[in-house]
Amino acid sequence: MSTYYEELKAKGQFNQCTTQPTFALKAMIKALSMFQMTNTFEENLRLQDAKDELKRRQNLKKVH
Repeated sequence: MSTYYEELKAKGQFNQCTTQPTFALKAMIKALSMFQMTNTFEENLRLQDAKDELKRRQNLKKVH
């Protein structure tokens, strides 16, 4: 049986945000949201990945 992270890697959807604790994701979102106009393309991708991962975790809490 494979883990959730192994399935993400197999699908090519694994990113740095999937392994970060929730408090770190919230801090990343807060920091990257302050001055979005100065973010690079990669920072904007990281911001969106963090938001998506946080939303996924919140949906998992509702299911369980």
